Amino acid sequence: MTQKEKIYQALLTDCDSMSSEKFKQKHGFSTVDIANQLGISRANTSHELNKLIEKKMVTKIKEYPVKYIATNFLKQKLGLMTNKNIFDSYDELIQKCANATSNHVFSKLIGYNGSLAKAISIAKASIAYPPHGLNILITGPTGSGKTYFANIMYEYAKENRLISNDAPFVVFNCADFYDNPQLLMDHLFGHIKGAYTGALNDDEGIVEHANNGILFLDEVHRLPPEGQEMLFYLLDHGKFNRLGEKEKKRSANLLVICATTENPSSSLLNTFIRRIPTLIKIPSLSSRPIVEKIELCNFLFQQEAQRIRKNLYVDIGVYVRLLSVPNYANIGQLKTQIQLTCAKSFVTSLDNENEKFISISEADVPDSDLNKNQQLLSEQDFDTISNLLNLRNLIKPNQSIPNINKEENIYDILRRKKSTLEHQNIPTERINQYLLTDIRFHIKSLLKLNPKTSIADEFISKETIELCKELQFLAEKALKKKFDYRFIFYLGLHLDSFLAHNNKNDLSMISEIENAKKKYPKEYDVALKFKDIIEKKQNIILPNIEVVYLTELLNSIDSLYSNNKIGIVVSCHGDSIASGIVEVVKNLLGKVNIMAVDMPLSKSITTIFPKLCEAVKKVNQNKGVIILSDMGSLTHLDKKIHDKTGIAVQSMDFVSTPIALEVTRKANFSKYTVNELVTDTKKSIVDNFRDLSSKNSNSHTKAILSICMSGEGTAQKLANVIHQIIEDTTENREEIEVINLSVLNFKKIAALKRNYNIIAAVGTKSPNDSSIPFISMENLLSGNGEGRLRALILNKPVTKKGLAKSKTPSIISNICHSILDKQLIVLNPYKIINYMESWLHDLTYYNKKFSNSLIIKVFIHTAFAAERALQNEQLKVKNDKLENTNFSSFLFTGLKSNVEIPLKIKFNSTEKRYILAIFKDEI
Repeated sequence: MTQKEKIYQALLTDCDSMSSEKFKQKHGFSTVDIANQLGISRANTSHELNKLIEKKMVTKIKEYPVKYIATNFLKQKLGLMTNKNIFDSYDELIQKCANATSNHVFSKLIGYNGSLAKAISIAKASIAYPPHGLNILITGPTGSGKTYFANIMYEYAKENRLISNDAPFVVFNCADFYDNPQLLMDHLFGHIKGAYTGALNDDEGIVEHANNGILFLDEVHRLPPEGQEMLFYLLDHGKFNRLGEKEKKRSANLLVICATTENPSSSLLNTFIRRIPTLIKIPSLSSRPIVEKIELCNFLFQQEAQRIRKNLYVDIGVYVRLLSVPNYANIGQLKTQIQLTCAKSFVTSLDNENEKFISISEADVPDSDLNKNQQLLSEQDFDTISNLLNLRNLIKPNQSIPNINKEENIYDILRRKKSTLEHQNIPTERINQYLLTDIRFHIKSLLKLNPKTSIADEFISKETIELCKELQFLAEKALKKKFDYRFIFYLGLHLDSFLAHNNKNDLSMISEIENAKKKYPKEYDVALKFKDIIEKKQNIILPNIEVVYLTELLNSIDSLYSNNKIGIVVSCHGDSIASGIVEVVKNLLGKVNIMAVDMPLSKSITTIFPKLCEAVKKVNQNKGVIILSDMGSLTHLDKKIHDKTGIAVQSMDFVSTPIALEVTRKANFSKYTVNELVTDTKKSIVDNFRDLSSKNSNSHTKAILSICMSGEGTAQKLANVIHQIIEDTTENREEIEVINLSVLNFKKIAALKRNYNIIAAVGTKSPNDSSIPFISMENLLSGNGEGRLRALILNKPVTKKGLAKSKTPSIISNICHSILDKQLIVLNPYKIINYMESWLHDLTYYNKKFSNSLIIKVFIHTAFAAERALQNEQLKVKNDKLENTNFSSFLFTGLKSNVEIPLKIKFNSTEKRYILAIFKDEI
């Protein structure tokens, strides 16, 4: 179990034991509470909690001291739901949660605060837009939930009194009349008596049925062009005529929601798309996070529990099998598999009608091509499933509650799974991999139990406890580690269960035994010794699979003690150089396992050696020690120190503050052995200081330097922009490399010039090399920098004429889209940028070229102004007069034709005056 998992599990356990009333008083748990409970430093605890906050697994309350609470606790125990997980106060949390649970029918959707959050935000804004909402197009694969999402939108509109409670919701599948436009028009708009042969009476169409409500057009891509055109006038003016009427005299006040599985731009007319301003994308099942897939499974199992009217015990292997199929296209397929699984279990249970529950195992999952394609879970998905589920999960008809059946034996589970997989002709090697996954799940579930809240004597026989004590002594001696009461608790629980069931196993896992030997050699050797002792004490034969299980269990128990860190000793010639480096490291990284040993020039190595040995002993936590030294004899003492102390020691030379920071950070916050850390550091830092790159590249390869202070953050973002410019300028983007470079490493430029033809440098600081053309960040954004860069890429002279001809820079479109995509709710950023680029192109006829900075200001401001106009929230100043000049007339004519008309909006004089003011600096 990783440190992060232990912190989350401890927080989850604390939350589960806390009542709603206690939560109101305490508001959660502080970093100190968790750190003291687990014996972990505050810095490490805070670091891991921030990672959990990023994953939305933990909620943070920014009071003093800062409090943390498991997000699942808020959802399940208190019935609270919210889109965010960082709050300024407890009161804000309660208020937000109250707002989310009341007046938020969208919270019914699984993923409402995850994969569907953006879709819901757009839907709410579109439905509420005055006077009757904005017409909407929903896209997504078949079975992803588009129709259900439209129904929820309808419920939201009623819930918020945007439509009346008895307002209609009319569903029309356009595929039903794909080949008959006349019948389509009749069905949509109705007809009058005598409109065609057989029209004996007046008849309303579905448009009239949907009046004052919502019309949902499913599979709208199946509408032929004629059918799409029929809707134009209705969408534009809200008026229509029945078939047979000459004038459009009938009115309909309705919101139109369309849905399609196709790409709108290739399956719908552009004129139709323009009349539907809001696009909502529903993600496919395969693209949704595994947490949401588990929630979907629980929801579908709960539906079946309600039908059967019995509790369900669902094995974790059932979830694994359902969730590891890579090509489930939609929720419908998942629902079908779960229904068939429950049906099979139900038939099996008919012989025991008095049972109040039904057990569902992997053997009940029906064979299908989908399930035969299942894949092994990723490590991340494995961790998520094992954290959220137990070996057996109780699903009640009215709620879903994870629960462990303590009578379930791991070997019964393994036998069932092996039989099921063999029946499906799965290869033996793959079967063994699945069985090993089950063993790991079982161990994870075992380690979730909190030994502090349980007394071993209540669960484990005295005979087994005595056996475990003997095994603990053996393990401590062989592994050279000290274990506490947790070792007896976890090992005892397993052995008690194993011995009680008198397991006689025929599960052969030869390949997995070999893997265990290679992966955990020390633990495997100890497991073999355990086997000998247990067989002698209990007079039984221990199967090979039990050796594999004990090896995995020893490794997992060992991870509980993984707080131990590699020790770092810094030793340098001079009175205080080493101390200075260590002081900087501690100031930047906090409480870390590092010490300094200074070696004044007047002292001999003989005098310093005992001090080094003492320092190595102090920082040693049974994970080895690294000595960072500067030069001379200090770099060759690792073997002597090992012989003297018995501690594994490795030395590294060329120490500096950056190297000390990097090594200490990795030693304290990453999983490394001493050998791995030394090797990795030499490769990534020391070797890089000697030579930037050892690759054999063509010396004539073109390259562009992307420069910032660190060579990472800004340089990487700038590199992405440069790549885009290269792609727009050349046919083959691979012809030119972009190299990130820190201003602190300009000395590497000489080595780079030997391997590359550096055609330009772009960034925050000039490399001060006359042979390399430099384009500053400011010039790239606000001047002619992009034009110069394009000319250098093409190896053409940079001329004013060439710069003047450059189109709207791609960097501008990228920047604007990046900003607008996060901020706009109603408008599509791609569309509004395209409209404004057309407007800017028209302005070039006024013989004006505008700077990049002005274009960004205009694009961003105008986009927000357009959204305000759509929402009827335009800025207004009383008696605001708009000056009339040749340029303003030209400007607003283009604005109207390129922006206002396509969006069906009209800017007022105040908004126009602000837009004109942006241009004034450059006209």
